[in-house]
Amino acid sequence: MNSAFARAREPSLQCAAAIWCPETGIVDAVALARSLAHDAVQRGAMLLVNARVLGISGAWDLETERGPIRAARVINSAGLYADEIAALAGAGRYRIHPCRGDYFHLGGASYRHLIYPARKRGALGLGVHVTLDLAGRVRLGPDAEYCASKEDFTPREDKLAAFAQAARRLLGDVREDQLAWDGCGIRPKLRAPGESEEKDFVLSEDRPGFVNLIGIESPGLTAALALAELLA
Repeated sequence: MNSAFARAREPSLQCAAAIWCPETGIVDAVALARSLAHDAVQRGAMLLVNARVLGISGAWDLETERGPIRAARVINSAGLYADEIAALAGAGRYRIHPCRGDYFHLGGASYRHLIYPARKRGALGLGVHVTLDLAGRVRLGPDAEYCASKEDFTPREDKLAAFAQAARRLLGDVREDQLAWDGCGIRPKLRAPGESEEKDFVLSEDRPGFVNLIGIESPGLTAALALAELLA
């Protein structure tokens, strides 16, 4: 669509043209995961949490913090830690490179749609974009930068100026005092720093009865049910 069509829907949008995708939607990710867990338990699954895997032997004996588990099959979908679980099972050819993305809340603004910039070739992510939550709050993000730790979720208010600049390119007049740090996440990237080619979505039975799902970053949540069907 042309810029006039785009601005009729989002008046502050800065663009020469845009792709209109009316099927795009949002979900409560936590509620979705809880719903899937509930359905699994209702169908006979046992949900065991806080059971970190410490060792894997045989086919398949798992040592966990909550005791041993013997399994006929193992599905490794451990996100940021999928490479470590794979290595415990003798499939050590993977390495996850944690890539952090921060979000900033945008106050005093109202948008009806998710708004994405055109992705730059070779970029780590889509670039800072407009996201909405189910309460209608507006967030900008995430950005993308490699980090040393898989568990560093400390606030990064120092990114405020960069987020304001990215917001102005996309939305026009945005002031820094409208922005406040609003959390972060860490992507499980297979693409290493310095590599230009994207690598993601590995689904591989590396040993009989042991299947790895590794590098499942965005849009992994959107693709979760399709991945499950493929796995089955």
